[in-house]
Amino acid sequence: MTVQISSYLQGPLGEAVVATDATATLGTPTLRPALLLEGSTAGGSTVEGPHLRMLGPGDVVGLAPGAVVRTDPLDGAVDVEPNYLAVVELAPPELPWLLTPARPADGRLRPWLVLVVVEAATAGFTPGAPPVLRADVAELPDLRESWAWAHVQRSSGAVLPGGGTAPVGSVGRLVCARRLRPGVRYRACVVPAFSTGVAAGLGDPPPPETPHAPAWDVGVGGSVTLPVLHTWTFTTGPSGDFEQLVRRLHPADPVAFAASSARVVDARAPWPGTPASPEPLLVGVRGALVPVGAPDEPEPRLGADDEARFRERITTHVEAPAARVRPEGDGDADRVGALAPPLYGGPHVGAELLAEGPAWLAQLNTSIPYRIAAGLGAEYVRTHQEQLMARAWEQVGAIREANRRRGVVELTTVVAERVHARHVAPLEPGELIALAAPANARTTTSPSTTLALEERMSRLVDGAATTAFARRVRPHGGLGRRTGASVRGVVPRALEGAVTVPVPAPVVPPSPSSGASVVPGVVAEATARQLVALTALGSVAAVNGDAVGSAALVARVEQVAGPAMASALAAGTVADVVGAISADVGAASAAAQATVADLVEHPEQFGSAGLLGVPVEGARLAARVSESLLPGSSHRSRLASQTTVPPGLAASGADAPLMASPEFPLPTALTLLESDPEWLVPGVGAFPANAVALLRPHGAFVESFLVGMNGELMRELVWREFPTDRRGTAFSRFWPRPSGTPDVPPVATWTDDVPLGARAAGSGDLAVLLVRGDVLRRYPGTVVTAIRSAPPDAAGRLLPDPAGVPQVPLFALPVDESTTAFAFEIPTAELLRAPTADAPGWFFVFAENAYRIRFGFDEPGPTPGPLTGWADAEWPPSDEAARVTSVPVVRGHASVGTPFGPPTGDGAGVPADVPVWGRDAADTARIALQRPFRVAVQAATLLVPPGAGLGGGG
Repeated sequence: MTVQISSYLQGPLGEAVVATDATATLGTPTLRPALLLEGSTAGGSTVEGPHLRMLGPGDVVGLAPGAVVRTDPLDGAVDVEPNYLAVVELAPPELPWLLTPARPADGRLRPWLVLVVVEAATAGFTPGAPPVLRADVAELPDLRESWAWAHVQRSSGAVLPGGGTAPVGSVGRLVCARRLRPGVRYRACVVPAFSTGVAAGLGDPPPPETPHAPAWDVGVGGSVTLPVLHTWTFTTGPSGDFEQLVRRLHPADPVAFAASSARVVDARAPWPGTPASPEPLLVGVRGALVPVGAPDEPEPRLGADDEARFRERITTHVEAPAARVRPEGDGDADRVGALAPPLYGGPHVGAELLAEGPAWLAQLNTSIPYRIAAGLGAEYVRTHQEQLMARAWEQVGAIREANRRRGVVELTTVVAERVHARHVAPLEPGELIALAAPANARTTTSPSTTLALEERMSRLVDGAATTAFARRVRPHGGLGRRTGASVRGVVPRALEGAVTVPVPAPVVPPSPSSGASVVPGVVAEATARQLVALTALGSVAAVNGDAVGSAALVARVEQVAGPAMASALAAGTVADVVGAISADVGAASAAAQATVADLVEHPEQFGSAGLLGVPVEGARLAARVSESLLPGSSHRSRLASQTTVPPGLAASGADAPLMASPEFPLPTALTLLESDPEWLVPGVGAFPANAVALLRPHGAFVESFLVGMNGELMRELVWREFPTDRRGTAFSRFWPRPSGTPDVPPVATWTDDVPLGARAAGSGDLAVLLVRGDVLRRYPGTVVTAIRSAPPDAAGRLLPDPAGVPQVPLFALPVDESTTAFAFEIPTAELLRAPTADAPGWFFVFAENAYRIRFGFDEPGPTPGPLTGWADAEWPPSDEAARVTSVPVVRGHASVGTPFGPPTGDGAGVPADVPVWGRDAADTARIALQRPFRVAVQAATLLVPPGAGLGGGG
């Protein structure tokens, strides 16, 4: 959206005012309405009304709620830049000129109210309705120039003043031209600009001599009492605008910073209850970020003997719990207390002793710096255990329900298997088959057969294996006593074909009659029934050990049906097979009839299988039925149908509880930053002001920290009876990358001997720019980017590549109000390398965040310069004469009455789009408007101190 600025805005009533704003004192405006009467005759007549007095400044005692849209600075603001001007925005946008009793003259129109800024310590202020300000006239602006410091800001497409109404969103703005001093508390007040407005606000009668005179005259000394329509206070900070504050940044001393960027700990008593050594054992410990070029292990370091004794001592303590329960355990374990130091990472890789795990396990647990890093992660979990557990239980709700169901299944399975072993397994084959008869279609005896299918394809007489027959021949029944028959003897013999009937029924249906053969549908259905029966006969033969008969039947069926019908026959339904053979019913029917005929005429080709079925051994069938009736498999199948287990959840067995690990996508660097920034960047508290340094991630610290967090959380989960195996990785992120990419893989996968620090993702290509400066404190919205340099120009200068794409930080870590670490995906060697024509390097760009419109002038630079444009305008220096670039200041206020500006003559003939000092309010606003500033500093210059030399960087 384009912002347009106009010098004033008056509505239709304002256009009816006759007097122009050409004199200091203005009369009371009047309005005489007139009515033009037109009739059927030529011409017309005008009827004039009485003279009506228009409202003016003397008719206002206050502003309506909501009239003040915004103030800059904000009320109560501190550390305000003294080079900016105070402003207030009003709505509706014509409000500043609504009651001005005049029309514009030469494009200028004074507002009926103005903004004044006075020192709060010296000005008198009395709260009330309205509040009253008593101030020295010397602190107030010259009302003769008030037209220059009030304007309208409107959106693109809005009409010009006098050409219609302003669009929604436009505002009228009052600006106070007073130059502010550093470190002063000011009060800003909106007050009437005319004496009649002052009298109305104070409740005094209007002055009789001059209707609308200025509220004060800067040519007359003394003080003035003014009613206040709106007020707020703010306090300025030290001098320095955005550009000056960026220019103050300088490289930190690399040697001093590398020495101070490590924390020194005393390892004499590594944990409570142990005797301390008489001499201090000082060890330097790095944090998560390390200065580029500094080693991971800083000074001071333990001597070789002291380090060996510590490693031996800590190894004994962390291995003590395992040593106590192992037969070959170390005898020294008995001297360790009941609570031993944790073995960080041990449960994740299944190691109870350091020697049982990969090399990094011993590196982490026996090194003082890395154990400290792991301990910091564990301490965070202990401090926030309640919040973490609450979130963990939220994630595991479905798993708890699944484990409850598994427990129910385990209990019912044990009970049911006891019942099966006592009452089902001891039954004779005939009794067991009769018991299973009601469920024979659901009782599987093999992957391809059921009890019902084996009974149908066997030589069992129909009805012999039913519960009705079992009741008839029960031992104490009449038939059973008379004949001595029972299912124990009848059913096994009948399965093998020893029990016969006069006319046994074939298991394969017969072919259709000759009359029906002319109907294709009848032939297809009959053929399908034969093929299904032949397939079932082969399956039963295979289950009962007749491989020859099964293979022969399968070959005949495949020859008849072909491979395309395999799926239809596998389904076992006649309708599916009918659809599969409908294309060539005749050939299929002939082949099926030939197979049935061979079963009768050449039974030797099909082994034990025949047209009357397959002999089935009762004992083997009963064994298969008994195994199928075991409740465990059916219970587990039902549980599996009701429970969906994600691949990531672990269960040691079919009935074992599900093991889960919560996930916390928390960038844990933020937790370290919140708890103790000195562990994120050791020495950051002593980092010099307005200094810059380049850091790199310390991968070993990051990995140790995350291992400690995960290990402690797993211990807490077990203590809270959370379903976990202690191998989960709940925390895998350290840096707040926008993509959320984990910084380390799951700890349980760290089974190789890769040293600590080698797994951390992206550490090698991550450069962290540490900035501590007043520019971040005063401008918290500062945007920092990196951009490649263009090749040197004709003068040998290096400038940012105008066609380059700025690289925004991957993330930013605010340490305090003036210190932030900006992370870029740029190799550190590229930032530190000496610029050349082939590799000109990088620039860091500091840009002011343009989220609001502000007015003012630059602070004076260290040396005078030419006034080539309005961007060079600056306040005059306080300790020397005004320069050509200095804005005219009279009585502490910028003055448009004094000529100033680039060499453009007297303004005559200057295009309208080129602002001229003192021409109108729109030009004044355009000149004083502060554009967002951007400073580009070469990376090598910003990071390497003079004389330190430029090289490849670490």
